[in-house]
Amino acid sequence: MKVYILGKSRGLGYELSQLFEKDGYQVVGFDRSNGFDIEHSWPDIISSIEDNSLIILNAYANGSQKQILENLVTKKSKIVVMGSIASKYPDPSMPTYSNHKMELDKYFMKVAIEKKESDLLMLNLTGKSYQNSKLIYESIKFWLLNTDIIEFSYRTK
Repeated sequence: MKVYILGKSRGLGYELSQLFEKDGYQVVGFDRSNGFDIEHSWPDIISSIEDNSLIILNAYANGSQKQILENLVTKKSKIVVMGSIASKYPDPSMPTYSNHKMELDKYFMKVAIEKKESDLLMLNLTGKSYQNSKLIYESIKFWLLNTDIIEFSYRTK
């Protein structure tokens, strides 16, 4: 299975790409470091993604995640969306970010209920959980074996 990671140049996306590659997956990353400004070039990115792949929507892309997801669901693939706990518990210091994540969460649930072609996983992450790529990776791998799970939230204490 080919793994596409939108937003893999650093942090969680980079670490996930390393873990998938270590397990023998072919990883294709899209980020500014390889010429893709995800916020603006996502139509080209989506057209290059093959069906029957794993797609990890990790890039926030200045709030474009919802719009990107709207187009990704046309793929017959498994899609992991990196959400945020801020969608359920807005952060008053980051109202725009919280609003974007709320919109993403609402759209995700709408698509999940409509049962589009793709299998969907939403990981509502906390700030600390972004630092635990191994557990997030293991959660994704578990889900790949159990895709009947629609929403999966991860929180650290």
